[in-house]
Amino acid sequence: MEKNRYLPGLTLMLLAVVAIWWGTTYGPYLGNRDHYRNVRSLQLALNAIYENNVEPVAEEALVRAAIDGMTRSLGDPYSQVLSAEEFETLQEDVKGEFGGIGVEVRYRPDTGDFIVNELVENGPAMKSGIIIGDVIFKVNSVLCRDMGQIKSLSNIRGIIGTSVNIGIMRNVNNINNELYYNIMRDKILLQSVRLAESDENGIMVLKISGFDTHTPDMLREKLSGLKNCRGLIVDLRDNGGGELNAAREVADHFLDSGVIYTVIERGGEVTEIARATKGTVVDPQIPIVVLVNDSSASASEIVASALQDNGRAKLVGYQTFGKGTIIQPMRLPNRMGLILAVSYYATPSGKRIEGIGLHPDIEAGDPALRQELRRMSLEGGNFDPSSLPPNYLEQRKASDAEQMRIAKEYLLHFKADSQDKIQLEQK
Repeated sequence: MEKNRYLPGLTLMLLAVVAIWWGTTYGPYLGNRDHYRNVRSLQLALNAIYENNVEPVAEEALVRAAIDGMTRSLGDPYSQVLSAEEFETLQEDVKGEFGGIGVEVRYRPDTGDFIVNELVENGPAMKSGIIIGDVIFKVNSVLCRDMGQIKSLSNIRGIIGTSVNIGIMRNVNNINNELYYNIMRDKILLQSVRLAESDENGIMVLKISGFDTHTPDMLREKLSGLKNCRGLIVDLRDNGGGELNAAREVADHFLDSGVIYTVIERGGEVTEIARATKGTVVDPQIPIVVLVNDSSASASEIVASALQDNGRAKLVGYQTFGKGTIIQPMRLPNRMGLILAVSYYATPSGKRIEGIGLHPDIEAGDPALRQELRRMSLEGGNFDPSSLPPNYLEQRKASDAEQMRIAKEYLLHFKADSQDKIQLEQK
């Protein structure tokens, strides 16, 4: 009898543990039985299809299809499910470093390939012979247009020390030549900030191609101690955005005070007001123009609107894309990624730009082309490339040059006491 004295106590302890577990696991559902039934229904449907469908189907494919259906039902173009590989590419873009070949490319939705815009100095691509202007149309013998943008970029990147076969098209004397390069991947640090030497009038051009964790420090390094600068052009054209914190820090480098953006969550609740801190990287007396176009989106629009609304810069170019949502990436237990739009942001003046974009102070460029580009941006994946004018690329180059000319002319005629009165004739 002595050795059984503690059994009732142990039984009570075990019952308590089970009760705590049950309450923690299922308690939250007691107050919302509909939620529990819906989740249980989803699980039962998944199991039934996986175990009983007449044709075998991968469980991961079913899970992705289910999540994809949920995100599509939200009706926004940003929430989506990504494969593990695609999610890793997204994370690399945010970090600004990855295993790759050292090229900066611009995706062409009309042809599904990539134009090489820049090369990392002494990077793998440059050493192999790839040059600016080459068109990457194949990766490991697969056409880029068949893989799509994200999959193609994922395949160009990879583990440092491994090789990738890149097929490029190079125009020589109006003849397209196919060339193929086996390139060994190396560690690549994205060069998201470039500062051109000042021209004969003392105007400098700062190109920001994206916003990653390294961008604010790169910007500070490029602009610290800026001398003999009559005006600065910040080129945000074709910059699709990036990390929110990087955009805030970049805007703060130009502003001494004022609101940068406001975060608005579900129900209209304001959860954050980002403000500039004391001190700037650029002399406040140096006038600034920000170049924008139809592909300036998200973080680019945050920086552009902060400088515009705080009176620090004028916007020149086309109406911007209009991405006014903040997305939150989440890695799921099966290593897939979920991208979810969790909040809106408002400009310092309180405007929400989702689906609207920013309007430049000075519209510059071909008006007809502007309409085509706007239509391309809004239609996204449904855009029909055959509807583009045959001389689209030539028109775009000419329009880009016109925007740069207008920006430089504005800075040349800038007067601090009459900034808002300056009007320029577009020649």
